[in-house]
Amino acid sequence: MADNLKRCLAVLFFLALIPGDLLAQPPFGRGSEERGRPGEMGQEPRTGVVSEVRGNEITLSLRDGQRQVVTLSPYLKITRERTMTAEDLRPGADVMVVGRTDGGSIRAEVIRLVSKGAAMPPGGRDGREMNAGPVTGKVVSASPLRIMTASGERQVDISGVRRIFEETTVGPEEIKAGDQLLILGGAERVFKLIFQTQRSAMGPGPAPGQAPVQVMGKSRLPMPPVPEVSYFSKREMDRSRDSQFGFKDPNMPRIDLFLWYDDYGRVMNDLGVSWMEPAASFGFSWEQVQKKNRDNTYTAFDWGRYDRLVENARAYNIHISAIIIAREPLAEQGQRRPPSLPADLRGYQNFVRALVERYDGDGKDDMPGLLYPIKNWKIEDEAMAKIYFNGTPSDYARLVNAAYDAVKQSDSGANVILAMVRGYDGFGEADPRAFMEGFFSEFARLSRVRKWDTIDQHSMIVSRTADPEKQYLEIGRYVEDVKAASKRYGFEPAPFWAMEVAGIDPPPERAHAIDLFKRYVYAFSVGVRKVFWSGLAEKPPQSTSGIKDPLEKATLIDSQGQKKLAYYTYKKMVGMLDGFDVNRVETTRHDGVYVFRFSRDGKPVWVAWNDGKTAVREKLSVPRGARVTVVEAVPDAGTGAEIRDYANAFRTIEGKAMSGVFEFEIGAAPLIITVD
Repeated sequence: MADNLKRCLAVLFFLALIPGDLLAQPPFGRGSEERGRPGEMGQEPRTGVVSEVRGNEITLSLRDGQRQVVTLSPYLKITRERTMTAEDLRPGADVMVVGRTDGGSIRAEVIRLVSKGAAMPPGGRDGREMNAGPVTGKVVSASPLRIMTASGERQVDISGVRRIFEETTVGPEEIKAGDQLLILGGAERVFKLIFQTQRSAMGPGPAPGQAPVQVMGKSRLPMPPVPEVSYFSKREMDRSRDSQFGFKDPNMPRIDLFLWYDDYGRVMNDLGVSWMEPAASFGFSWEQVQKKNRDNTYTAFDWGRYDRLVENARAYNIHISAIIIAREPLAEQGQRRPPSLPADLRGYQNFVRALVERYDGDGKDDMPGLLYPIKNWKIEDEAMAKIYFNGTPSDYARLVNAAYDAVKQSDSGANVILAMVRGYDGFGEADPRAFMEGFFSEFARLSRVRKWDTIDQHSMIVSRTADPEKQYLEIGRYVEDVKAASKRYGFEPAPFWAMEVAGIDPPPERAHAIDLFKRYVYAFSVGVRKVFWSGLAEKPPQSTSGIKDPLEKATLIDSQGQKKLAYYTYKKMVGMLDGFDVNRVETTRHDGVYVFRFSRDGKPVWVAWNDGKTAVREKLSVPRGARVTVVEAVPDAGTGAEIRDYANAFRTIEGKAMSGVFEFEIGAAPLIITVD
């Protein structure tokens, strides 16, 4: 009983320390109602902007477009947070420290200064601090930092501190229209409001002691923020290892290479998505971690930026599939250039070995504090395109041959992914198959053994020949072409992932959502094991990026932070399909009607759609007397802004198949059908 109370107190005190923008993160997990699990941490906090103050009531406009009225009662706590620095930790200051105790010292992660006149929160029970809980005390000396606690004087190590802040209580009269507040509590009862700093959710958001950007040669690239609170769970990471859903570049708005998208972890958790491929400015590039001296020697590796990226993803239980980029360090820095076959291939292999070793989790030369390994490494990205790999098919074959050996030397169990070699006409090649043929031909000359474990095949640029509403079918043709070429040159075809999929210049929101859904399901039906959507959110209005990206509008969140219909379709799809058996997908098709049978948790799940112009009726054989549920995969709305209640946003029909045959109608919207 005492232990349970101690744990409860630790959680409550820790929550009191968490800064507002991080309290808004949901717990890890699939984040979907279909799983039938409420959030492990209860009601998710929300951020809102005050739109009206009337008497003792304020009206808040929430991020998801909803409005909430909060009554300013005497029981409602209103606070304001102020970021502080180590210089503010002066003798006599009251502090609460969250971290781990190690003998007589504390390794601090978060420090809260308790303002003068405020009640000092207790630091444990019966004068004994908890091993990982908050410790309260008074600063005795500033350098080194020492505090007097209930159990005596303690030294505090602040080398790894993530945040220092002061929280002061304010009166309700300070709330004005336009203020941004974090709301703690449920829809019926709010118990705390925290004033938030007005800043873009898509800004770089530097943490204390951290520069917003890091200078690398001529480039200014964003430094990922330190996650102040981690939801990491090894069990959750293990569970989601075989999840089929992911995003490419979710950590930056599409497409601004110099902005960090603060909300990506929270959003991915809400969608139930556990995989990401950081590319663009977050590919694991040789020149970003090592420089070349004028005497042609190399500097020591500097992994700081990538360590931060890994730490940030793990805080939200997100797996990273990494891209290794062969952009060779040069003694004379010039214009940024696409990667190519390095002149110093041995130096490149040393980089690859060191990179994989740092993140493989084997305990040897690992990143300090690595919680979960990276096991998936892709050699370049879209190697068939000159703008991403400035080399010939022969160059890429030699690069893959060298990289594969280096990866496996550090981690024999790693998954080496071959970048896309079968092009599509969006890049303007006369023959999109030419690079593929040249690659396989050269690799057969170099090796009799296949040196890749998985093949990446994208599908996203508008085909010049395909019906716009049937472009989702193109990936099937691409996969078959690569399989055939692989066999022609004596290599057993490897499994496929599609690590960048999207529709270009999407039409109205409903058609966009339908296109997303079909691209995923059809890719799974032709044997693709993981599919990554290209981009999560559009770049915000304040972005200075001049990049004109035709895929920007294919994202799930618009430039104002509004979720599109495709967002809700994606969430529903993940909740009802994720974890299906990739080896048991059956397809039936006729007259433009497609019916796919998945197996998930030992039960069948059907997906059906109709590419025709008129509704048709179909029949399914199901167990006699089975209860059948049919859900339209796109919400019953015109835009995402219209959705107020996700749980009831989808048109759903339930019934019993007494005869063992279930008959249903397929119109314009794809359907998901389950049986119990």
